[in-house]
Amino acid sequence: MKEKYPNLHCMALDYLSVPATSTAVERVFSQGRQLLHFTRNRLSGNSVWAFLCLGSWMRHDVVSPEDLIAIIRQKRKRPSE
Repeated sequence: MKEKYPNLHCMALDYLSVPATSTAVERVFSQGRQLLHFTRNRLSGNSVWAFLCLGSWMRHDVVSPEDLIAIIRQKRKRPSE
């Protein structure tokens, strides 16, 4: 399945896996600290998780900035559901 769906494979690893060492955890907390600056202290846990995963996926070329921009623009065009 990895060869057939490489992007989904990477996303599933981020979402479903548990880090084997503390180094990755420390890196995530460091990234979270940068994300959760005092001016952004009202983000929900789900939003923080989404931003951290999206950042990881973009750094590893799983999601391209162009695709993200296209999705955001498409969402803005839709009427509220």
